Amino acid sequence: MTQPILRTASDYERLDENFMSMFSITSTVDETGMMYPAFLSQVADVFKLRQSLGNHIKDGIEYSDCFTGAEAVDTLCLMLQTTDRQLALLVGRSLGSQGFIQDIFKTHRLRDNASELYRYSLERSLEVTNGVFTILSECYSPTCTRGQNCYSITCPKRFDRGSGRRSVRSSRQSSNDTSSREQQIVKASDWTETVPKSLLDSLTKQEISRQNAIFELIETEREFVQDLENTYRLFVEPLLTQDIIEESRRKKFVEDVFSNVLQLHTINAKLLRRLIARQQENPIVDKIGDIFVNISNDFHPYILYGGKQVFAKYIVDEEKERNSEFLKFLKTRERLPELRKLALETFLNRPTTRMGRYLLLLKPTMEKAPDGHPDKLLVPQALASIRDVLANINVEVGKADNRLKLFTLEKKISGSEEERAFLKLLDDSRQMIREGKLFMRRPAADLEVQIYLLDHALVVCRKRDSNFRIIRKPIPLELLIIKEEKLVRVEEVPAVRGTTIASETGSQTNSKNQKTSVNGQTANTFPMVVTHLGRQGGSFVLYANSESGRETWMEAIDKQKEKLMLSKSKFEITSLVNDFFLHTDRVNNCAVYQSKLLVAADSGLYVAHEETEGELINMTVTKILEIEHVMQVDVMPNYDLLLILADRNFLTFPLSILESADGQTRKGKKIAASVSFFKQGICIDRSFVCAVKSSTLTATIKVLEPVGLGVTNLRGKLGKLFKAPNEPLRVFKEFYIPTESRSIHFLKTKLCVGCAKGFEIVDLDTLNTQGLLDPSDGNLDFVLKKDTVKPIAIFRVNEGDFLLCYNECGFYVDKYGRLSRNNWIVNWSGTPNSFAYLHPYIIAFDPSFIEIRHADTGDIQQIIPGLHVRTLNTDSNHIDLVMDSQLQEYQHIVRLKLAESY
Repeated sequence: MTQPILRTASDYERLDENFMSMFSITSTVDETGMMYPAFLSQVADVFKLRQSLGNHIKDGIEYSDCFTGAEAVDTLCLMLQTTDRQLALLVGRSLGSQGFIQDIFKTHRLRDNASELYRYSLERSLEVTNGVFTILSECYSPTCTRGQNCYSITCPKRFDRGSGRRSVRSSRQSSNDTSSREQQIVKASDWTETVPKSLLDSLTKQEISRQNAIFELIETEREFVQDLENTYRLFVEPLLTQDIIEESRRKKFVEDVFSNVLQLHTINAKLLRRLIARQQENPIVDKIGDIFVNISNDFHPYILYGGKQVFAKYIVDEEKERNSEFLKFLKTRERLPELRKLALETFLNRPTTRMGRYLLLLKPTMEKAPDGHPDKLLVPQALASIRDVLANINVEVGKADNRLKLFTLEKKISGSEEERAFLKLLDDSRQMIREGKLFMRRPAADLEVQIYLLDHALVVCRKRDSNFRIIRKPIPLELLIIKEEKLVRVEEVPAVRGTTIASETGSQTNSKNQKTSVNGQTANTFPMVVTHLGRQGGSFVLYANSESGRETWMEAIDKQKEKLMLSKSKFEITSLVNDFFLHTDRVNNCAVYQSKLLVAADSGLYVAHEETEGELINMTVTKILEIEHVMQVDVMPNYDLLLILADRNFLTFPLSILESADGQTRKGKKIAASVSFFKQGICIDRSFVCAVKSSTLTATIKVLEPVGLGVTNLRGKLGKLFKAPNEPLRVFKEFYIPTESRSIHFLKTKLCVGCAKGFEIVDLDTLNTQGLLDPSDGNLDFVLKKDTVKPIAIFRVNEGDFLLCYNECGFYVDKYGRLSRNNWIVNWSGTPNSFAYLHPYIIAFDPSFIEIRHADTGDIQQIIPGLHVRTLNTDSNHIDLVMDSQLQEYQHIVRLKLAESY
């Protein structure tokens, strides 16, 4: 039989490069690029781009990252632009001969069959497939021209290429019918040859078919048990006793590869004995369902075996690479007649595939049984038990396959210690969701990148030799935003460690027409804009080679992101006001009083009323004060005071104005002018209001105290009698700090002022001021000696510690200002400008997202994306925010609260 002649590319180095331009045979794939179909290296590259991987079931077992033989031939036909499936099959087999693709059991070559499964070879994943498929090549003889063929009878131009497509001439077509011959199964002797003809004549065709099915089941079981015996005798025993593997590794190697194969042999030998005994009772086997029902509970060791087989194959491949004696031993074994020229991998696969075969073998014994036959009830019971075992095998195989991918990636990936610590690739809970190749735009030629979607992060790598180097900081999925861009206008930030992505600012790129160059070839690309939220993030564009490729990636990322965020959903967002405040009317602050939400906006003060008790959805908003630039609002119910900061004027009003709805201009009591902000709270068991006048160099703080008795319990004339009529607030203390003041925090007996240089503690009795942090504590140098950190909030927590929150980090100090928990220093993912504490969670608010961490461990518990997030009220009872609404012209007021499940 004539086989296609393969020549290496080096055979053609003598040819004039210009001659390649004469080639008339090119192949395109949906306009994604061009290739020369005779060059197997190009065919392999394009095939890997075009052939999608998926999960397929064979014999009841699910296999991941594979494709069927028919799919492979379909893809090759499309690439070669031919309807000749025989030609495509030959090209595929040429790829398979170099180990580019292989049968999942490594038992046969590529077949044009939808039931046969194939995958890319793991051990050859980093090697280059090359060679020339001469049938599809152009003639390289200098005497061969388009109008005149050369002298050679093997000149490719002598072949019939009908319709501009290549096909193999008839003599070669007839010689390549191997695939059909390979698919013929040698017909074994069946049950009808074992009984007298007189007995056959007395049976119905249906009963004969049932007996044939039972006979096939028993005979294949006999063959399977023999294969288990041969596996132990011809592989396990020699490996344990001979100097094929180092003595120190022998036992573990055998355990890892062959697992509990002896236990499986014991189970199936018992099954075979029972089947043979039943067969010998009567030439016509009555039933077999009861045998399988009784033994199906013994099949659970198959789950353990199936789960270990993924790593077993990996270990065998590794040993082949490193141990020539082992490879020689396997080749010697394959020549033994007992092994039928089959490789070790075939026998390792036999137990799991046998379990799936039971479904096919038992089904006809039930279907061919007459009505009322015991097997009509017994066989379905056995099948149900076997399906349960197969389902568990699939689960364990999936886990093992995931562990192997992560284990392999851990060995080949390089990055910083921080990045590797974040990925935790060998963590038991880690999962590999998807992997594949995409592209990044570069000025000269596009950069091919390897993308790994893990259960918690997206990793972008570049292949270097046999390893992968992380070129962008891994993106936590909670901080990832990915979207398709039909019209791309993105300014990308530089990638880490010198990998620069070309800026696309100022250029418009239509994804339908966009071209890119991959390995010197031009191809259409389909962009995805990836945004990494947070301080260390940025945006960049990834390109897929097809619309379906882009959709698959985006769907996988969105699905895993949704799953992750749902599993971490500690808090939820409740809508308050959706479509009232335009972007031109900035919402600045809010406060809660009874069932009312007070909203401070640039256009005035508003009250939003609850529609239903306990629910704040679609509130009715009413304007109550016509006053410009209301920056803050708060209430002191015990003193009948409404506090407002408007146009830097600190004003007070009686709470009674909240009942009005006319939006009239009312004149409040002016307490102070040029006020930057105010804060009310309790210190030394007294209620105070601090009004802060702050500049970049100084801050003056007035500590004000409400005048008169509280009116909570004094109503009517008596309450009015004791209420101070003129000065609702009086100055209790006033002090000066020689730096900008940004926040006020009320401690039990002192004030804490957040300044540009840190937190300052003020004694209200003596007005003495000192820094909160102990400058002699060297553990605090990361704050004390760093100018970029800015203090924002302080919270008193359990055990007497204080949680200090800066714009870059958070940590605990004791009452002496010394670091109290050395192992608890959190670097925020974003750049928060405000914080809230709701035990046991610390909540940081970045303009792009809300970051929720556990106050005890510092671990991220939840990330809630948002658009232009600003806090309005961070009281632990009501955490209210404003962010841009999906309705672009409106601001969206929402409330953050614990989810109902918490």
